[in-house]
Amino acid sequence: QQQHAWQTPARAVGGDRESEAVYAAVVETYGCLLAAADELLAKRADRADRAGAERAAAAFDALKRAVARADDELFHQCFYAWLLRSAGDGDERAAREDELLAMRTPFLEAFLRRTSVDLLCRFYVRNGRLQSAAVLLARLAEERNADGLELRIERLARARGCLVQAAGAQSDAALGLHVAEKLEVARLQLRVRERLRAAVAQRRSDGGPRDDDATAGSTTADDSVGGRRQQRAAELAAAARELDTALFTVSDLYNRFCQAVSALR
Repeated sequence: QQQHAWQTPARAVGGDRESEAVYAAVVETYGCLLAAADELLAKRADRADRAGAERAAAAFDALKRAVARADDELFHQCFYAWLLRSAGDGDERAAREDELLAMRTPFLEAFLRRTSVDLLCRFYVRNGRLQSAAVLLARLAEERNADGLELRIERLARARGCLVQAAGAQSDAALGLHVAEKLEVARLQLRVRERLRAAVAQRRSDGGPRDDDATAGSTTADDSVGGRRQQRAAELAAAARELDTALFTVSDLYNRFCQAVSALR
């Protein structure tokens, strides 16, 4: 029998033998069900046996309906995780994600909150919860992390699109204004970052050493000039990298990156 990643040693809260036995039986049952689901997916993908693939597809659809009716939250979480984990890449992955998001269960949102904010956003949009999607996208865009500025701008643009589509009671003027302002400043931030990168490239093309040679010492006048050029290039490169880590205010852009901002005037 296939061993699934979610399976853990049979040990229940409290540690008594009866509870552990029950837990072990539950885990074994889950394993059998998911092993059967594995077989159905394999047969569904068998292009050589079209009739068998159609029967497997119908059986798998019936299985998903049975899962949707079940009130066992733990099994729901295991089934969702298995459904994503059993997918490959590319189109197969996208199709499996759509299959998951199409399920109508009271446990799916909680699972997505813990596992994939991108899928959670798609879940909100798919179910017409456009303001929830916009709030999530805006929050992701404003988090300080390594996501990169382009992705932040993309998320803000998607958030704005969701709010534009929202109508009536879903409309939130304050949130719409906040997202629009953040998006406008983020685009200015992108221009500042590109200006900084261009300045770094210019200094390197002038013959200065690379950032990783910044600590090299020099004694001649020419070396001293090159060292200062190198130091400045390293500072500009660091500033450009920092602009990828978070969204800044207009005041931050002018006060902390004023040289590049001035160049835009």
